[in-house]
Amino acid sequence: MLHSRRPASWVLVAVLAFCVSAPSSAGAGYEPDGCLSTEEVEFAELVNEYRSDHGRKRLPLSRALTNVAQWHTVDAAYAQDVSGQWGSDPDCNLHSWYGVPGTKFGRCCYTPDHARAQCMWEKPAELSGGRYAAAGFENAAYGYSSPRAALEAFKTSPAHEDVILNRNAWAGLPFEAMGVGVDPVHKTYFLWFGQEADPASAPRSCSALPCPARPARSCRSAFDEASLSIDETVRGNERMVAKWLGGPSIRGDHYGNPRKRGGSEYAICVYDDRDQLAAEYRVAAAGERCSGASCWKRLGKTPKDPAHKGYSYLDRRSRRDGIRYLRLKAGAAGSSRAVVRGVNNARLGRRDLPTGVASALRGSKRATMQLHVSDEPLCLSARLSHVDASSSKRFRAHE
Repeated sequence: MLHSRRPASWVLVAVLAFCVSAPSSAGAGYEPDGCLSTEEVEFAELVNEYRSDHGRKRLPLSRALTNVAQWHTVDAAYAQDVSGQWGSDPDCNLHSWYGVPGTKFGRCCYTPDHARAQCMWEKPAELSGGRYAAAGFENAAYGYSSPRAALEAFKTSPAHEDVILNRNAWAGLPFEAMGVGVDPVHKTYFLWFGQEADPASAPRSCSALPCPARPARSCRSAFDEASLSIDETVRGNERMVAKWLGGPSIRGDHYGNPRKRGGSEYAICVYDDRDQLAAEYRVAAAGERCSGASCWKRLGKTPKDPAHKGYSYLDRRSRRDGIRYLRLKAGAAGSSRAVVRGVNNARLGRRDLPTGVASALRGSKRATMQLHVSDEPLCLSARLSHVDASSSKRFRAHE
């Protein structure tokens, strides 16, 4: 067990616990969203990047561990709002659970001398009955303005950095899953690691579907080329093409799995130069068939093999927001890419591609386009600062 005690405005703790999923309801208006916020996506990505930079594998997000982390942010928020402390006593630290009315879990005061540590260790099992019963580890921080600042604090504490990097005392405890919980209002950050993979599907991003009102800040944006073309000059034959080319290192499983029912969905989000949402295209066709065959093809190996190269989507009828073609290619830095093509064909009764996009972007000196995955934290972003055409019927821009 690791622990460090600091002033209330700057608290860092790490502790061994059993990690499981959370109950289904909470009272008093306090409960997790059940999906990943923009800050949580950013937090997870920053931690995985830091692990990768130090030769550690990236960890998939666990629904169970994320539920635990998010419930801890909820309990901490309630405790601060009603009492100004973390537990029932001023000595209770950030590992404590105050107990939100209407929930199935009770109070737990974790003290600096660790005398009551058992109540914290058993808390997740109390919440879910052990549906994810593997041992897990928690880092927690309070008082920071952003996920990046919280991670920087962990990095300055050798004990907490060791947990993140499986180093020194943690070298013999390889991690297979991770969970995150962030409350930007109360400035609490909870990070969990588990020694076993979570059999449940990964938590979905809250911002993936529908598009966030403003561009997400946690997306990967290192692309050699990117471009957007909107052509609405012929009514009933509108077209759009979006490309992210020569991108950062991306594994195939980062794109999720759209081939199974209930699997991954995708949102393409376009913003004007004021970062206002101008267009949204959704490809919600997981497990569907097009012209008698699967709409989706794997590029390379199987989804169980992290080396598979992503997916391609083809629907000649353009039923999903007019999107006819989508290619999500994984690869090393400089070789990943995403390409999206959409079209209307009024003569064939195909009018699902959103229109009025060129008009919404008219006059913009730049645009931002993002691609979000519903059940993975990955999102791609490109800031298109060179506008080649801008009118009520046509918009073209590139990076």
